[in-house]
This record gives sequence, C-alpha cells and structure tokens, in this order.
Amino acid sequence: MDYIVLAVSFLILQASIAESYKYKSLAGSHLEFPSFTPPALETSGMHSRYYVLPLATLDESDQKWTHAFPVDYCDIFAVTVFAEDPNSFTLKFVLPSGAEVSANKVVDEKLGYGSAGLYPCRTFLFDDPVPSVGEWSVTVSNSDSSTYPVTASLIASFYPSDLILQAFLSSENLIAGRSIEIIALLPALVGSEKSGNITSSIGSLENAITFVYLPDGTEKRVEMEQGPGHSLVQNIKSRTSASDLYASFEVPVPGIYKSLVQVDGTFSDGVKFIRSLWYVFTVAHRSIELAGDVRGSLRTHEISNRDIIDFDIDVKWDGSQLSYRAFAQVWGRGEKDEEVPVAWMSGLVDVQTRKYCLFNCHYIHMQLDSRWLELANAKPPLTLKSVTLEELKAFITLSKSDRVEVTADDGLMQWSPTSVSEECIEIDWEMKEGYNPYRMKKENITETGKILLLHGYCAGSNAFLLEYFDDYLLFEDYGKNYLHDEYARKAYDFAIENDATSFSVFGHSQGGAVSLHLYTYYQTGLDAAAENGRLVQSIGTPYLGCPLAGLLAFLGDLFGIGCGLNEDLTYDGAERWHSKIPVDKKAEVYYYTTQYPKDAPLLQRFCLLVAQLVLSPDNDGITEVSKGILPGGNLIENTQGECHIGGMQYPSQMNNIDRSKDVNSKAAR
Repeated sequence: MDYIVLAVSFLILQASIAESYKYKSLAGSHLEFPSFTPPALETSGMHSRYYVLPLATLDESDQKWTHAFPVDYCDIFAVTVFAEDPNSFTLKFVLPSGAEVSANKVVDEKLGYGSAGLYPCRTFLFDDPVPSVGEWSVTVSNSDSSTYPVTASLIASFYPSDLILQAFLSSENLIAGRSIEIIALLPALVGSEKSGNITSSIGSLENAITFVYLPDGTEKRVEMEQGPGHSLVQNIKSRTSASDLYASFEVPVPGIYKSLVQVDGTFSDGVKFIRSLWYVFTVAHRSIELAGDVRGSLRTHEISNRDIIDFDIDVKWDGSQLSYRAFAQVWGRGEKDEEVPVAWMSGLVDVQTRKYCLFNCHYIHMQLDSRWLELANAKPPLTLKSVTLEELKAFITLSKSDRVEVTADDGLMQWSPTSVSEECIEIDWEMKEGYNPYRMKKENITETGKILLLHGYCAGSNAFLLEYFDDYLLFEDYGKNYLHDEYARKAYDFAIENDATSFSVFGHSQGGAVSLHLYTYYQTGLDAAAENGRLVQSIGTPYLGCPLAGLLAFLGDLFGIGCGLNEDLTYDGAERWHSKIPVDKKAEVYYYTTQYPKDAPLLQRFCLLVAQLVLSPDNDGITEVSKGILPGGNLIENTQGECHIGGMQYPSQMNNIDRSKDVNSKAAR
C-alpha cells in the first residue's frame, strides 16, 4: 500500500511540474562535441597564500591566547580577525627578534558575496619595513570580559607570494560511499606572484595534514602522503623542486564537506613557511542510474510536422529527486555502414513512469530533430555515446555510459535520409531546441517587451538604478541562497506571474549565471524577444566560480552569519555547470566586469583588502576578472575603479549611470 501511495505521489508531482516548466530539447552539431569536454581538474582547484591559525577562544580562566608561526618572504604581511565584534579584540605582535611591533595600518571591513550576509573583520597590515622572515607570535585578548567565552578566527596572509598552495580533487566521481582524494601542490601550477625574494627551493616538508569535516560536523584528521608524483600530476606538467601531496578519505554520506589542507616546511636556505587552504566540495547521493536500455521511435510533430526521433532511456530511480540534466552524443550509420557522428542532445529532464508497469518502469525522455541525421547523411541503427545524468545541485555526474545501442521501432528503422543536399538544410531554432511556442508567436507580439532585473546571491536590497530602466520587472527575493536552477525556476514563475510574454534579462553577480541558465534550458518570453537587441546582459558575474566559498562556509558555521554555501558558485560547481552550456547560448550573453584601479598605491588599491586572502589579482572584491570571463560570450568592457557592491573601497559597479542607460537601450524587447 505504501508503494502505491508513493507511486501516485510521484505521478502527481510529475504532472504538476510538467504543467509548470517547459524545457528546451537542446541539440547541436557533432562538430561541437569538443566544447562539452569536462574542465581539467586542476583548473577548478583552489589556491592559497594564507595560513589559518587555530581558533582563539578566551574565557574567564584563560583571558589571553598566544600563537607562534613562521612568516616567510612577502612585501605585505597581514593578520585578519573574524569575530562577531572584531573591534573588541586586542592583538599584540612580536617579531622574530623578540621586539613588539605595531601594525602600519588597521582596516575594518566586511566580507561576503552580498549585503545580506557580511562577516565583520579587522586586518592588521605590516609593510614598512618589509616584514622580517622568521617566527612571529600574536597574543589575543578581549576588552570586554563580560562577553566570555568569545571566539575569534585569525588568518595570516603573505602578499604577494611566490609560494602558493594549490589543491583540487583527483576525480569528479563525487558519490557517497566512495573514497575521494585531494591533491595538493606546493608550489602551485599558477606560477609566481612576484620575483626576487625567494631564491631557494623547498628544502623539506615537516607536516602535511588535511582536516576533513563531514556534513554532520564530525572531524577527520588525514595525514597527507608525499610521493614521487601522482599519475594525474605527472600528466599535468613536468614539475621540479615541488611537493605533490595526497590525502585519501571516505565520504560516507551525501552533503557538503569542508576540508582544511595545511602544510609547513623549510626552504633550502632554512627559512620556514606554512600555508593553509579551505576546500569545500559536495558529495551526491546516487538517486538515478542508467539501466542500459534505450528505445527509439519516430513521430511527426503535431504542429510543425517535422520528423522527431524520441529516445526513452531506461533508468533505475529511487524517487528522491525528479529533475536532472542529461546529455548524449548521437551516432548513426553512413553510406558504407560505417559509424558516423550525428549530433549532441541535452537538456533538463524529469523522470517518467510507464503506465501499467511493474518492472523497469522509469525512464527519461530526450528527442532529436531528424534533420540532424539528414545533415550527417546518417541513418539507423543509432548509438548514444557519453550518456550522462547530472543532479541539478552542483551538477555532479550521477551516472554515465560510454555507449548504449538504441533499440529502434519499425518506423525509425525504416527511416533514411532524403535526397536533399546538406546545403539546403538550414539549422533553425526548432532543430536546436525543439518546438518552442514562444518563438513561433514572436512575430505576433505587438506590445513592447520588458527587461527582467535579477539580483545576486544573498543580496540585501535592490542595487539597480531603476530610474534608468524602462518597462522593467524587478525580481526581489533578498537574503536568500538559491542554486542556479532553483533561482531560474523562481525567475520563470515571476515572469509568468507578470505576463512577461517577451523580455530580456540583466543580472548582477549570480543573477547573470541564472539568466544564462534560464535562457538555455527553459522556454520563456526570452525566446520571444526581438532579435535586434541583447537577450542576456550581466555584470560582476562569476561564471567560472568564486574562491570565497570555502572561507565563507567556515565563517558561517563558526559565527552563524551569512546565507550558507552555494555549490554552484564554487570553482568546481561553476565549472561543471558551465561545461554543458551550448556555445550558441553563451554567444547571446553580453557582460561587463570591473576591478580595482591597478595604478593605485598598493594598500589603497583593492576593493576589499581582506578578499585578497583568497582572490587572485584583478578583482572587484568578490569576482575575479579571470573567472568572470564567459568563454564564448561577449565582453563589453572591464572597468577599473568599481567594486562588486557598496561599502567597498571604490563605488559599486551598480552605480554607473552610463552603463545602466546602455544596458537599458541595448536590451532586446
């Protein structure tokens, strides 16, 4: 009886989603196969020039906390205090010589993605004279004894530094119940931030540890192994005078894992060093698995009269999730019965259940316009390759098959290419995304379209200059943490509720990635907008991720501040999401980036000084310019002297009047 109730619930859920969201059936040329190649694992890895000190906890019995650690070669040495009230703490620094020293500058700031989740901090800077190498110590006390016990997190950073620690996962197989390996490289593959100070290579490593925090908070200490070179590292680059470290551990349950990699050692000249790195990753539950059978059939579309090939791909499914992202290459047979590539197909899919079925009842449906076979001069039998099912949270691959033969019905097996030449087949929207009623009625829309404004992750209030936008729809759901697909569905609903039959989008920060996701996977009024304008525009969007995720996740757990971790904004999650976005969709994105002024004095240069703990040079205080680049998109300009949000060293990128006017005038309506 419980099984029947559960099955009925699934069917009702399927029906409600089918009525609410219309997906695109994406497809493209086999020449685009390489564009879906997964990113190299090391490109999405994290980098560090910092050291995370042990937590400083003060109480009535222990009102001072002291810690000693090595400072190596850098021009600026900084210690940042994160706490509920960092100004209530007093820090005393002692040089390797034993003399006390005061900071050259103290800066109070707030760190975070959006204005609704900012972490207060205070940074102590030492730059004149150049910081002494050797063992420093810091003593922490609190001026308000009535608040005991109190906790502060201290992070020391070395800027610029030639010794960058890098870490990344050795595999994308992030399924609960498996073993996962973190690879750490010292120095990193990214190269040097400066030259001239470090004249010797790494002499020896003394300690290399990874602290792993499970989703329930349980801590595991894993000693890292140093070897002659992991096979993956050897394939990346020939490395000399470097240390390659590995930590393997089990991930027993799905959820968010936090890890702290910490390495210390000595240069060949005797100078000691230490580096830490926060790495956050998501482990998935395998809720779906390819069952091995694919059924193919041919039908004529009831409206367009095009021949459509349907693929029903059998799956094993536990019912815990309904929607997934699917991808497959389609191959057929050529004139000499040789195997030939035809096209790729992709999109969001919902698990469906066959009626009156007791066994092997679940499947996902994908489809392909038969004109792709015409273009490839191919015919059945068909084969699917690189069949992939991903969950929509962090886009982790749950199941993949290198090759599946399609069992075709009689209608499909009897189909063959016509005598129409390839030159006569024009690749249209229906071939690339299936029948789309919004595109079909585009010519009949007479009213002026709107521009949908999407804010970023954890935004606290509206940041758009609304007086410079015409016919806008302002999406407002502040202080929230939505994954890309969750946010896209809310934007979808918002557009429907406001009768937006034709619109373009302007997104800030995560809002830009969500705009691209919405345009790529959903049938909306975006597809009915005029073709003489820009469909998707964005500013400050970390299309390839943001490295602040690990640090902010740790601080959020410690102090209960912020909006929580967003897996789609991490390097790993963003790279996985981006890797399946088709090139023609990215080509419709017009985006802006900003950063601090490069020619300003060093300590006055950065949008957010504390962000330099983890961000690479050239950033807006949140988004690194290098990670704000959308491959295949259209970069309009990179403006210096503007920051991600208000309250930073320079004006917010959202306060540029000329840019707002330009975005409004160029928007497709």
